[in-house]
Amino acid sequence: MFKRISIVLAIVIVLSLTSGAWMSASAESPEVPFKAYYPVWAATGFDPSCPCIKQTFTPGGDGLASHMGVSLFEGTAKAWPGGTIVQKGDGTLTAANGDSITVHYEGTGNVIDQGAHIVVDGWYIVTGGTGRFWGVTGGGTYHVFVYTDNSQPNDLSFVGHLHNP
Repeated sequence: MFKRISIVLAIVIVLSLTSGAWMSASAESPEVPFKAYYPVWAATGFDPSCPCIKQTFTPGGDGLASHMGVSLFEGTAKAWPGGTIVQKGDGTLTAANGDSITVHYEGTGNVIDQGAHIVVDGWYIVTGGTGRFWGVTGGGTYHVFVYTDNSQPNDLSFVGHLHNP
């Protein structure tokens, strides 16, 4: 629990330092850095049409994202297990006021700690946005740390950039 609070506190500090970058950087350059952290629950089930594991992600609590502040992540993905797990999905990051950014992500992962966790790393691209994020593009990398026993929400993070139109 202390580790999670420390991680969230560190993210709050970093995001606080960069939160003004959206307005100040957009006047000089359309590209600004983007970082986000979300606790998410994952519901899974076998999908015979792929055949793969269908994943549905719901908020596990408030997340934080630069230029969004307190926000939530929801999404879906398909994962193909094997020696290396392949994951492809789509999600929405929603700010407290309802403005959102949609993303498509693809990555690969591995089971670690004798099956207690799964780690997935990959890339994402921004596919749309609403409100103040209308027309925004961008992308970067994502990382997710999965607790396979479902004892707590999984840790999802994004690092990259946004392009302001």
